[in-house]
Amino acid sequence: MKGNPKHVYVGAKGMLHNFKTFVSFDIPFGDYVVVSYLDKDNNDVLTGNFLGMPKEPFGFSNNVRGKMGPPKWKDALFNFSKNNQEITINLKR
Repeated sequence: MKGNPKHVYVGAKGMLHNFKTFVSFDIPFGDYVVVSYLDKDNNDVLTGNFLGMPKEPFGFSNNVRGKMGPPKWKDALFNFSKNNQEITINLKR
């Protein structure tokens, strides 16, 4: 994603139950972008086709989509400002 900072937090897994997964992070309040995907082939990466287009469902915070690539960083950015804050990310291919 263009405009992304040099620091990235990676690594949370959740179990799918009734088409929903809940994960939690111990992070300070601030601005973040979340990227999520359903690892259908269980290989710990977002699998793509020969052109690099994702073959697995994925999504970004604010449910933004890019055109011919990922969305702009500023469009997916959200402010984490309260304890137990929840966001919803709809996964699509």
